[in-house]
Amino acid sequence: MRIYFYLRLLLLVSMLFMDGMGANAQGIGPTDEEQWMLELINRARMDPTAEGIRLANHADEAILNAYRFFGVNVETLKREFSNYPPRAPLAMNEQLLEAARRHSADMRDHRFQDHIGSDGSVPGQRLDDAGYDWRGYGENVYAYGENVEHAHAAFVVDWGVASLGHRQNTLEFEREPLWREVGIGIVRTVSAKVLNSTIKLRKHQRIAPAGVIPKQADAVGPLLVTIDFAVPFAYTPQLLGVVYADLNGNQWYDIGEGLGGVTVAIMGSTRSASTFSSGGYAIPVSAAGEYSVEASGGPLPSPLRKTFVFDGSNNVKVDFAVSDETGVPDWRQY
Repeated sequence: MRIYFYLRLLLLVSMLFMDGMGANAQGIGPTDEEQWMLELINRARMDPTAEGIRLANHADEAILNAYRFFGVNVETLKREFSNYPPRAPLAMNEQLLEAARRHSADMRDHRFQDHIGSDGSVPGQRLDDAGYDWRGYGENVYAYGENVEHAHAAFVVDWGVASLGHRQNTLEFEREPLWREVGIGIVRTVSAKVLNSTIKLRKHQRIAPAGVIPKQADAVGPLLVTIDFAVPFAYTPQLLGVVYADLNGNQWYDIGEGLGGVTVAIMGSTRSASTFSSGGYAIPVSAAGEYSVEASGGPLPSPLRKTFVFDGSNNVKVDFAVSDETGVPDWRQY
């Protein structure tokens, strides 16, 4: 894993955003895997104590292999996370998404893990090329992810990294929170079918176990992940979240559950967004107060409405979940 952090100071330029991030805005939006990673990041930021408990009790084979290989003490992990302050959720930004995807694809195509691209570019240049007007950014990269949860754990547990820089980038536990937006680029080296065969071959050949960086210098994947955290010079806080069908009844977003084409609108205003195929959305909110937000249309059986309180400065997360069997909405607000 590699980490990169940079901050620059220039004059702040005022900008007003009127449209939300969604299918009605230009761009292709996050994939299901990228949306899932965003959900994992925001869950960890908003409740670090619960995240520490989840990580300590994880059953994923690749994660457990990494714990054993790097000597992760799960009791220490829980204690550390219990002392971290909650942070506001991050909104997905399409320009950051573009920059992150390009770098992940570059690492895959040229078989490396680094913040310096094959063309010599550094993260700030890639953000500039994507048109993002950044004031500060931080980048996490991992070229050896077994799955999304494994890559997330690699960053927030930060096994094998004494500085815990990836964890700091994600949770911002030692400083006042800076990040407001994020771009997550996830690419694969192989299909799921080939991946299963690769895992079996890796075990047979006694190569480094799943979850541990392979010993072959040119081996990367099966998942390559770039996460670009950033704060722009001009930023309007956002209402963000995901609309999904809780197909497995675990009260949590999973891959394949996102509902695209749903209109999410802040009542009494002109601000709205249409969810991406992953179910994600984001809508700028400018003035502090209590608002009602409604999700309607698309595959929803009926409109769903919630209220949220906006403090005028921090992003707010509101999710809409629908039961697969009954169509009854899950009215939880995070």
